[in-house]
Amino acid sequence: MEDKLKEYNPNLSYYSLRTYISLFNTICKKIGEVFNDDKKYFKIHKEAIMNYINTIGSQHSRKTKLAALIVMGKAYNANEKDLKPYLDEIEKLSHDIETRYQSHEMSDDEEENWMSIPELQELIAKVEKRLIKIADVDTHKEYITWMFYFLLSMIVNGKYALRNNWVNMKIIKTSDIPIDKTHNYIIWNRKTNKISGSIILNSYKTVKTYGVKTIPITQPELLSLLPKIQSLIDKKSNNGYLIVKADGDSIGQDQFSKWLASLFKQYSGKHLTTTSLRHIIASSLWSKEDMKKQEEREKTADIMGHSEKEQYEVYAKKQ
Repeated sequence: MEDKLKEYNPNLSYYSLRTYISLFNTICKKIGEVFNDDKKYFKIHKEAIMNYINTIGSQHSRKTKLAALIVMGKAYNANEKDLKPYLDEIEKLSHDIETRYQSHEMSDDEEENWMSIPELQELIAKVEKRLIKIADVDTHKEYITWMFYFLLSMIVNGKYALRNNWVNMKIIKTSDIPIDKTHNYIIWNRKTNKISGSIILNSYKTVKTYGVKTIPITQPELLSLLPKIQSLIDKKSNNGYLIVKADGDSIGQDQFSKWLASLFKQYSGKHLTTTSLRHIIASSLWSKEDMKKQEEREKTADIMGHSEKEQYEVYAKKQ
C-alpha cells in the first residue's frame, strides 16, 4: 500500500502515509473484507462501506475516512465512476459541516459530550490522584495513564490544542533541532536545574500553508513533567514515540482516536477526541468573559495550525 501511495503522490509525508493506511485498514476490517490490491474493491464493497460510514457519529470522522478511501482508490487506479459515490458523500458532508460552522451551534453529540475548561482541569486532577498511587510504571496500563495525563495537561493547561499530531510525536532530550523532518518532536534540555522545551511540528495537516513550527513550552508545571515522561518513554517505547502499543511499537491515527476516546470514557463518561478538545479550547477564548484575550487567541490559533479567523469560524461554539 505504501508503495502505491508514494507512486500516486511522491510528496505525501510519512505521517500522511501512515494515516491513510491506518484509516483504510480500519474500513476493511469493519466491513470484514480483506483488501486484495484489486481496484474493483471500491465498487464491489460500496454498499458495505457506505453502511459502515453511516454508523459513524461524527461527520468529521466520516469525511476523514472517506477521504482516505478515495486517496487509496486513486492510488490503485480505481474507476472514477466507482469513486463518485464517495466523492458525492464527502461533498454533502462538507456542506453540512460548513453550515453548522457558520451557525456556531453545537451538534447534539457535541453538546452531550461537552466539557468546560474547569471540568477538564478537574479531570486532570482526578487522573493525577490515580498516578500518585502508582509507585513505579511496570504495566502498559500504568504507562498510558501517565501519557493521558501528560496529553491532557499539554492540551488543556498549555493550550497546545494539536490535532492527532501526538501520534507522530517523539520526545528527546537535546538542545538541537532534529534533522529528521518526518516526525514531530517535543525536545527539552536541562541547564543548571532549569528545564527548557519546545514542540517541533514538521508534519501536520496545514504544514504547506504555515510551514514548520517551533512552539516554546513555557508553563513551569509542564516543563517539570518532561524528565518523567522521557524516563517512561525510554523504558516502554521502542523508538521514542509518545503513544505506543503494549509491545512498544507506535500506533496509527485511528488507533490513537480510539485510545483517547476510551480513556475519556473511563475517567469522565464522555466521548471526546482531539477535535472536540480543539473546539473547547477555541470556544473558551471566544466566550463573553474572554473576548479581550486577543493575544491568547492568536497564540492558540498559531498552535492549532490555522488563522484566528478559522479558529472562530470553524472551532468556536456558542456556550
